Amino acid sequence: MSIEPRDCPRMPPDDTHDTSHSVKLQLLIASLRAWTGFVADVARVEVSDIGSAWRVSLQPKAANACPLEILLDASQVKCDLRVAAETYRDWPLPSLDLVLPLIEAVAEGRVVTRHTTSAVTGLQLSVATLIKLADGRVLETSLENGAAKEVAAAAIERRDTHYLPYRRPRACRQLNRVCRATPHRKSCSTEAAVVSRGIPKSLFL
Repeated sequence: MSIEPRDCPRMPPDDTHDTSHSVKLQLLIASLRAWTGFVADVARVEVSDIGSAWRVSLQPKAANACPLEILLDASQVKCDLRVAAETYRDWPLPSLDLVLPLIEAVAEGRVVTRHTTSAVTGLQLSVATLIKLADGRVLETSLENGAAKEVAAAAIERRDTHYLPYRRPRACRQLNRVCRATPHRKSCSTEAAVVSRGIPKSLFL
């Protein structure tokens, strides 16, 4: 399912900002179109102008890889972001320069979906997406459950879902062959859904 663009009121035009943003956005789109050639064999890719925004969509062919869709606002440095099943509206991009590194990180499997719930009631407290860039920085966006009451840290359960890269490394393919030959060895699993309590966010990836 794609993110539907919205008709939102715009701020009064600022010619200097609009020109600078437009130039950077056009350069970014050109870079994205060039980059997509490297993943065209492992993902269905769309980079399209939809009027008020540019849509960038990647649907990986590999199972357990993470789909991604971004709607880049044509006039402001913000976007709507859909990573796996989670959608974040009006995410304030720190810079357009981060878009390609963000997409590369998702394609390489450096993304985690983090669900936190109350260990007592099972109520979902929040869902977050964390994306680790090649330079080590982690981009995070989250949705909080406004109806949830404050829960003590010791009573919070965290479930992380990790994803495979779009292009499977040779070593990973070899590991899978070994796993299929030895199905009783659970440690061979390349999927990870980790449940933990009280683990700090700094341990991500």
